[in-house]
Amino acid sequence: MSARQLGQVLLTLAFMPYDALVSLDAIGRTLLRLLVTRKRLLEWETSSDSERSSRNGFAGFCAAMWIAPVLAMASGFMLATLQPTQLPLALPILCLWLAAPWIAWRISRPIESPAPNLTVEQSAFLRRIARKSWHFSKTLSPRAKIGCPRTIFRRSPPLRSLRGPRPRTWAWRCWPTWPPGISDICRWAR
Repeated sequence: MSARQLGQVLLTLAFMPYDALVSLDAIGRTLLRLLVTRKRLLEWETSSDSERSSRNGFAGFCAAMWIAPVLAMASGFMLATLQPTQLPLALPILCLWLAAPWIAWRISRPIESPAPNLTVEQSAFLRRIARKSWHFSKTLSPRAKIGCPRTIFRRSPPLRSLRGPRPRTWAWRCWPTWPPGISDICRWAR
C-alpha cells in the first residue's frame, strides 16, 4: 500500500463520523420534506453560499465537525467501563476521531510555496520572455473573442472565410499553437 493510499484510508476513517452525520442529516431532511411538510422540496444551497456562511478557522471546523470528538469520547468512555480489554485496539481510531477537526483544518490550509531564489540574470531573462510573449499575444491575437494567437499571420492576401463546420471552442481553435512550447519561448526570447 502506497503512502497516498494509506493517507486516504486514514482520512476516510478520521472523517467517518462527520460523513455519517451529514448523510443522516440529508436523509432526515428529505424524508421530513417528502412525508410531513411537503414544502421546500427543491431547496438547495450553492457552494458559494455555503462557503460564505461557513467559518474557515479552527473554531469553525470544530463547530462543524463536533460529532467526531463527541463520538470518540463517548465510545472511549463506554469501552473503558464495559470492555476495558478492547480499549487498546480501538484507541487509534478513537484518536483519529478526536483529532478530526484539527486534521480537516490542517489539510484545508493553503499551501505556501517558498519564494523563488532567482539570480539577477534569471529575473532579467524571465522579464524579457514575459515582455516578448505579451507583445506576441497583443500583435498576433485577434481582437475578438477567443484571446489566443492565430496560427497564421498574413497581411495580404486577406484571410477568406472557411467553408464547412468551424470549431466552436476556444481549446479547439488554440490547440495547434497555444500554450506555446519551450522552443517558441526560446525563439521569442532571442
